[in-house]
Amino acid sequence: MEIDEIVKLYPEDFVPFLKKIYQGCIHFLGSDWKNLVEQVFLQVPFVFNRNVYDVLVERNMLEINSIVGSEELKRASGVYSSFPVLKYDGKNYSIQEIKRIIVVSNFSVDSVNSISSFIHELGHALKAFQNEYQIEGNMLVRRSGFIEEKFLLTVQDGEVKREFISEKNMRLEEGLNCIFEEKMMKQFIEPNFKSNAYGGVSFVANILCDRFSLFDVFMEAELTKDDQSLRKFLGEEHYFSLKELCDKIYQLDLKRYQVAFNSEQLFQTTKKRDQLVLQDFLELYNKIKKDRNKEDEYARNSRS
Repeated sequence: MEIDEIVKLYPEDFVPFLKKIYQGCIHFLGSDWKNLVEQVFLQVPFVFNRNVYDVLVERNMLEINSIVGSEELKRASGVYSSFPVLKYDGKNYSIQEIKRIIVVSNFSVDSVNSISSFIHELGHALKAFQNEYQIEGNMLVRRSGFIEEKFLLTVQDGEVKREFISEKNMRLEEGLNCIFEEKMMKQFIEPNFKSNAYGGVSFVANILCDRFSLFDVFMEAELTKDDQSLRKFLGEEHYFSLKELCDKIYQLDLKRYQVAFNSEQLFQTTKKRDQLVLQDFLELYNKIKKDRNKEDEYARNSRS
């Protein structure tokens, strides 16, 4: 289905904007990903100017044991959400369908901030779409970019329930998705746009992408769920150290918002966060750079 058919589902004043973002995504990601972009625009409804929580409840896409609390969803400016409809036949679990949606609670095609929220959530949808859910025995595994979530599946009163077990790599993924958001915004909407979300992890992701020209490598790994090239480039030990460091930085950034009105706690928390970013990350960055220089020198000597 062509974009002209897809955008007919939306209000007329949104059509030029959606066409621009559709074409921008294909240009930004490359023609190899045109089918993915088309499938996301076709299969993921966009809902504007509605409360996130209300929409998810209305569409039966919200569970009581959801990772994100109901109060957070009620306050959310935007979200990409997916919900697998599961079945158990007495022996095996299976996925019958996957409901997906992007909701932006306050949206205007004239508002840079609301457009950036939409593009951020669109980034999550693009990175999640391929092989988002897999069933491994009685475990449901969800992958979105680098994020991996695991749920235990059980049957209660004939209905399949999922219980959250674990999550990893969310902080690194959010930092990288902010780069996607910022690059898309600068290229197609506002040349001077700067993302202010996920400050510490965004800074770390930006440095890695800029200094090592890694954005395309990160993006490929996020879209395909295959991080082998990235592991090889960074080195296994550095790769896992990076993910652990992003988790710590994110937690301190989160705490900074929580203690925003307590000047002493805010100062101490910011100091710890800055130490992780400016000392621990700098140390890790220098280790990666040193190892890359060795690899490059070895490659040059091998060719000579």
